[in-house]
Amino acid sequence: MRLRYPTGYYKPFHELVAATPQIIEAHHVTGEDCFVLKVLARSMRDLEGITGRIAGLGAITTSVVYSSPLPRRALSNDG
Repeated sequence: MRLRYPTGYYKPFHELVAATPQIIEAHHVTGEDCFVLKVLARSMRDLEGITGRIAGLGAITTSVVYSSPLPRRALSNDG
């Protein structure tokens, strides 16, 4: 989920993240969006509820992962 946060006052964002255990990662990023969140939802209804809470802070964009052909690649010292 990406969040476009309209202000530099981040306390409400940090409070929401702390109070929402389904948010398992939060990254402050550059570009049009301010934050990228990784959210685990049990169902589409659960995702809808989480999305509704986060949308109270700003504009959001969601993406659902269908599959992960490369879930995580380990870094090597070879470059």
